[in-house]
Amino acid sequence: MLLAGCGGGSSASNGRGVLFGTVTRGPGGACPSAEPCSTPASRITLTFSRGDAPSINATTDAGGHYRVRLPAGRYTVSGPQPLKPRHVDVPTAGSRRVDFAVDSKIS
Repeated sequence: MLLAGCGGGSSASNGRGVLFGTVTRGPGGACPSAEPCSTPASRITLTFSRGDAPSINATTDAGGHYRVRLPAGRYTVSGPQPLKPRHVDVPTAGSRRVDFAVDSKIS
């Protein structure tokens, strides 16, 4: 997996947590067939931002997996296209799985 670097910035809590998961790309609506509609979103960059702190990026690997260590708190997440969910909470310690979906606008 391609891992993101850790960014600076102060935090009300000194704790850091790890977010990891998979990013998939697919149509925003219902799948028209019995075959899977979504595929791994490889080599895309997720940007985690919070207040005035510097943004921190994570890039997915070929399988759409990402992993990033961040100061604890609530982040807005953006990418090359609209993502769901748009907000994530990073734990003070430990890790949390958060999978993202990218709407490819194909229906």
